[in-house]
Amino acid sequence: MQRFLNAIGKSMLTVLLILLIGYGWAFFEMKIMLKNNPELFGYIFYQQPDEEMIPDFNEDDVIIVKKNGEYTAGDRVMYIKDNGKSVVRTVAHTDLYSTSLKCATCDEPSATIDNGAVIGKAVGKIVYFGKFINFFKQKAVLITLAVIGFIFVVVSQYVHETPKKIGSTESSVE
Repeated sequence: MQRFLNAIGKSMLTVLLILLIGYGWAFFEMKIMLKNNPELFGYIFYQQPDEEMIPDFNEDDVIIVKKNGEYTAGDRVMYIKDNGKSVVRTVAHTDLYSTSLKCATCDEPSATIDNGAVIGKAVGKIVYFGKFINFFKQKAVLITLAVIGFIFVVVSQYVHETPKKIGSTESSVE
């Protein structure tokens, strides 16, 4: 029982440590390096905030964007709007200097941007991972996870199993 409780406590603390490392990386990227979204090995992780890209990307999907990827009409690209916010839209048409964009359900182009504003091409998504991120962003969840893990580790140190006696007459078979 002691080993079981200790394993559960250490597992919960390990999950908490992994979450804190992830938050630390995202904090460093966004607050210290002043990036709009966290990056790792040339890929940007963008949380879709709205439903404008359905059916391609649902709200709270995390979109994986390859920085400086080449793109053509029909591809999804991330660009920086005039207000400094990142947005993912579908390419309607592109030429040497500009790119026309549209939302996923629109037929007509909705905006034309300079090619220099395009950050990269969307290459994948992690479905509903944004909901997971938002859940674990809550301080109450992180504190609860830490407290429960700590309790399991502490309790496991005080739970003692009674050892079985070797040669006990109760369990001997003749």
